Amino acid sequence: MLAKPVDLADLLEVALYCSMEAASAEAASILLLDETKESFQFYRVEGSAKPLLGGSTFPVTEGVAGRVLETLEAEIVDDVETDPRFYEQIDMKTGYQTRNMIAVPLVAGDERVGVLEVLNRLGGGSFTADERLILVSVADEIAFAVRNATIFDYVVNTYCRRRQGQNSCKGCERPLGSWTPCMRYSEFL
Repeated sequence: MLAKPVDLADLLEVALYCSMEAASAEAASILLLDETKESFQFYRVEGSAKPLLGGSTFPVTEGVAGRVLETLEAEIVDDVETDPRFYEQIDMKTGYQTRNMIAVPLVAGDERVGVLEVLNRLGGGSFTADERLILVSVADEIAFAVRNATIFDYVVNTYCRRRQGQNSCKGCERPLGSWTPCMRYSEFL
């Protein structure tokens, strides 16, 4: 499902719910790098902090997320209060209390895209290495879906907007017949 060229936000919502279920977590988020690659943006959030975090940002050099993206190694943090890397300003802003987490880098090929986080094991306890491995495999799919959506947006911006005056593929009278996303989008309509 993540490989299909449809609405990225909807696909990531499904991916977050699947991640929460796979790891028995209360919440999950996808942090994407901004255009300058200097900040994380909470692109998608599921859980009680969802209405408070949408669009929030913090520096890519901060937090467990920053470390995970730097090392490209997924991590389980069993007690965030004792981890000096934990970026507590987000919890202070939202009132959400993070107890533990799994953070997984989102990398598409060689391109660093962001970080997937699942927070707070349901019923207490620690996350497991098996749950971390499951999330690593989900993260690969998420990273490529984000990259593909970015490429698709670029094509829409350059080809559709500039050459045809269109803001989306909908209503496009001259789709790129040889470009798979255009063909699939036409079939999807």
